[in-house]
Amino acid sequence: MGKQRKTEEQLKADIFSIFSRYLSESSSDRRQVYFGRLCEAIISWCTNYLSIKANEMGIEIYNLAQRLVKENNTKTPRDKNGFFKYLKKALYTAKAEYYRHNETGRIDIPRETRKRLKTVADIITTREGNAGRKITEKERRQCISEWFGITEYSELLNLINTGSLDFTSNNIGDTSASPQDEYFAKLGVLEIKAALELVLQNTQERSRECYRALFTAYCIDRSIDFEGLAPLLDREILETYRKDRKKPRQHEIYLKYHPEVKRTSAEAMASKMIGDFLKKLDLALK
Repeated sequence: MGKQRKTEEQLKADIFSIFSRYLSESSSDRRQVYFGRLCEAIISWCTNYLSIKANEMGIEIYNLAQRLVKENNTKTPRDKNGFFKYLKKALYTAKAEYYRHNETGRIDIPRETRKRLKTVADIITTREGNAGRKITEKERRQCISEWFGITEYSELLNLINTGSLDFTSNNIGDTSASPQDEYFAKLGVLEIKAALELVLQNTQERSRECYRALFTAYCIDRSIDFEGLAPLLDREILETYRKDRKKPRQHEIYLKYHPEVKRTSAEAMASKMIGDFLKKLDLALK
């Protein structure tokens, strides 16, 4: 016989118990364990009893759990009834946030493609500035064809709803880059390398390789100059990417180092780890 599914009351009891244990735990390592369990239990409650597809909402569940356990958070009730009233409302808000970001036709254009698009826009702007006039359609197509096929270019612009070939970089400025991404992109490799080395040296040995692997994936995904950082990054991930251009996924990396964690919470835990690591790196850089 298969494992019997927990009742809703059992799951809610688990959630509140884990939440309470997290708050009373002084060890950061144990809190991380409880945080993972909290995410797992919330996801299980959502999928089984709230008709919320929480398995797909790794980032949203992670952010919500972070708010629940945040120090000095006076918004999260400490009594069980008040806690679940607050949590349920927050979960439906998170669900709406997920669908707003993922189910409305929003297109995430890869960073390299965005850079090519911006280059085309800059070239057109420069040529028009030098000529003192709007360039002709033939000249415009010549600029575009140096970087894209005309059809490919038009389809990309249609995806981001520009509606024409009159393109400016503002049309795609909000696709995926965060202020933190922009900050790291402006730094030199030597600056990042020195800070990265310092942070890794001061990271607990049992967590160091997972942090290293997650940061490697972060660099690849955001086209940070990982070649200059290669000696400090995960060799296996880099070799795989160079050979097959395969980008590693955060939850896969986390599960490699924490096989006991359920797949449903691995994405949230990985996001927490890389977020914590980037904060340490930012502090070292400053």
